Formats: sequence, structure tokens, C-alpha cells
Amino acid sequence: MISYYAYNLNPVTYEYLGFVDGATVGQYVDTSLIVQFPYTFNSEISDTSLSNFQMQYQLHKLETYDAYGTLITPFGTFDNVIRQKVVQLKNIFGEGGTGYIWFRSNPFQIIISGNFENQFVYFWKDVTNLSINSVSSPIFTVYPNPQLRLCNSVQ
Repeated sequence: MISYYAYNLNPVTYEYLGFVDGATVGQYVDTSLIVQFPYTFNSEISDTSLSNFQMQYQLHKLETYDAYGTLITPFGTFDNVIRQKVVQLKNIFGEGGTGYIWFRSNPFQIIISGNFENQFVYFWKDVTNLSINSVSSPIFTVYPNPQLRLCNSVQ
């Protein structure tokens, strides 16, 4: 199954708008703020968003720019990477926990994210900017290979 995630990146914010996962559509009525610019080391963002996924619910989280440097992955080495710690309070589904997002600083985009308490990791590859005429690659890689547990792929 192929999933699509929609974001809005502008000079002031980087926001999560929603997703399509097969026949399931999730949309934020009040968008989920990921970054507010200017974004500097130790910046904290407290955000409450409102989603209509399955039923309307609020998501409360605290995001902190807590590290900067080089990220080495099986897919390559990335310089000038920002790490953001995301602490999500429990929502009505009982979901919550601590996760991390690593951003490439130029061009600004997500490289990898995950909630390691729930044992999931997402790799972003060939992000397509819909404001220009470009095509993303359908090729992706799973790591570790072989995967021993359930693995959700996002393209």
C-alpha cells in the first residue's frame, strides 16, 4: 500500500496537513505545526492540533530543537542536520510518547523520523515539491533487511 503525506512549508512555518493511506484520509482541521521559523538551537514549540482522522480529536505535543550535526544512515551521510525531539501527550486513542525527527537544513525537509518506544521509523526519500514540475522516484529501501517485525512503507 502506498501512503502520501501533505505538508506546507512557507517562510514562517512547516506544517503537517494530512495524509492518504489506501482508502483512509486524515486531515488536520487545525494543522499540526512541526517547525516555526526562525528555528534555532534549543527552540521549543508547543502545539495543539485538531484532526478529523476516524473521529475529531486534539493532539498535544512539545517539540524541541535539541541537536545539530552529521547523520550517518545506511542510505547515506547527511551534513548540517537538525534533530527535533517530539514529546506527544496521550490522545484519545492512548497514543503518545517520545519521538525524533531529523531535518536536512538546506533544502529544509525531513530525512527520517521515528517513535522508538513504539518501534517505528520512517525514511523520506525523493520528496516531491508540488509547487514545481518534478517527479519522485518510486524506489525505496527497507533497513534492516530482512525486517523481522511489521514494517510500514511510506512513499
